[in-house]
Amino acid sequence: MVKKIIKHSNKNKLVPKPDLSLGHSNGDSDEGLDMVGFKYTTIGERAVLEIGRKMLLWSKTTSELKITPFFHEQGISMRTANRWCHRYPLFGEWFEEAMTMIGDRREKLALYRDIDSSIVMKTMHLYDPGYKKGLAWLESIKHHEADNRQQMVIIDRFPSSDLVPPLKD
Repeated sequence: MVKKIIKHSNKNKLVPKPDLSLGHSNGDSDEGLDMVGFKYTTIGERAVLEIGRKMLLWSKTTSELKITPFFHEQGISMRTANRWCHRYPLFGEWFEEAMTMIGDRREKLALYRDIDSSIVMKTMHLYDPGYKKGLAWLESIKHHEADNRQQMVIIDRFPSSDLVPPLKD
């Protein structure tokens, strides 16, 4: 790798120009498996955020119904993308936004019956945080109703008493 040297505007000393191809902006870098060349490569925060920006643009313009094709095209494993979501909060926000855009597309296609709505509804919680909250609320209601439900006891045989004579066979 060839390092380019630039003059700093305020001082006369030479400083290395950051390598934007790898995106090393503050020394924060991550290693991931390149799924095209099957080699581990180092990538910096700036490059990760550039991939995130591309992901957002792709999510707006594509007709894909899942986000995995984007990462497959980039040669990035989903495990690496999920790690970046936790390591770089801005990338994580963009990932959620991209998933929401794809979820909106999936829901719209299901509403217009262009795709099977039962499949979309089973996975909608992965794409829409509001839908996920709604499912959690419904589950809490189910548990609450189960706790407050009246119980019926069915007695096969009534005990005999003065008020209730024994059953004759």
